[in-house]
Amino acid sequence: MRPGRAARALAAALMACGLLMSMDVGPASASAKVKNRRGPAATWSLPVALVILVVGCGEQPTTPSASESLGPPVTTPPAETASTAPELSCDPDAAPQRPDDGEVLVFFTCGTSPLATVAAVTRPTDADAAEDQLSSAIAALLAGPTATEQESGLRSWFSAATEGRINSVVINDAGVAVVDFEDFSDVIPNASTTAGRRQLLAEIRATVFQFDHIETAELQFNGSCDAFWAWLEATCMPLVPEAR
Repeated sequence: MRPGRAARALAAALMACGLLMSMDVGPASASAKVKNRRGPAATWSLPVALVILVVGCGEQPTTPSASESLGPPVTTPPAETASTAPELSCDPDAAPQRPDDGEVLVFFTCGTSPLATVAAVTRPTDADAAEDQLSSAIAALLAGPTATEQESGLRSWFSAATEGRINSVVINDAGVAVVDFEDFSDVIPNASTTAGRRQLLAEIRATVFQFDHIETAELQFNGSCDAFWAWLEATCMPLVPEAR
């Protein structure tokens, strides 16, 4: 092959390998360098260049693809399906309205709405006297709803934390029930909100006034009406029943 033609072929091959770019030498200048050689140098420059071509165009390192560099594909587990909240089975209209013999009614809030009403459940009692029956009902109220009742949708401010926090229950001849609680404001800190106060008083009111002979009630903390109502951010007042 003539030197000029060989030089041009070599230049094209070098360009394909990307060597000319790295050397910052174009095809024309490479061809010119080969052409400008004279004598024996022109005879060995082509073989030398071919060696460079073979070495330079050998296997080039490759950059791993994104999938290779990250290893095995990661499978994202499907998002868990949110559990469906159980339908409420508590029903104020279907709840017992009068206790049977040997029972008292206790009222808890049915549902989570701020306007939720109360529903009755029954608790056994062996009390006969009016004060003892009311005391049994208040004690059961302070214990809160059972786990099964909670699953049905009943809730309350009262729970195991307030269980047993009653000092005394007295009903006078005028039908005024004085219910003296042990101060439980430390375990019910948020009942002073409008909705919280309404629901707490609704549970107490319904539980107290299931007994027709009770006309009004006075609620106390450790003998103080002012202390009880101050906890609810109000002044001492009698608790009265809803229209009977």
